[in-house]
Amino acid sequence: MVSGWFTPDWAAAHPEFVQQAIKMISNTPDDRYAECCSAIAAWDGRRSLGRINTTTLVIGGSQDSGTPVNPHAKTLAASIYRKFSTARTWRSSSNPTGPTV
Repeated sequence: MVSGWFTPDWAAAHPEFVQQAIKMISNTPDDRYAECCSAIAAWDGRRSLGRINTTTLVIGGSQDSGTPVNPHAKTLAASIYRKFSTARTWRSSSNPTGPTV
């Protein structure tokens, strides 16, 4: 079950964490796990995306097969995109040649 949750390299480097995840799932009653999966599968929050009104970092995992970047992360980012007409980039006075913020 948890093999799809972690990349092979990460799982090999963190076996204790993988074992903890396996134990967590193993201790969950089958009917409760099935109900959770059904609830997640049925949930569609796309209509609520426009209500997000704070700065949001959308992260998508390139190896995430459950919620792949395309279309999920790209759709989320596009749905909450805001353009601020009063915003400009600026450089820190302590590092005028550094990256813009």
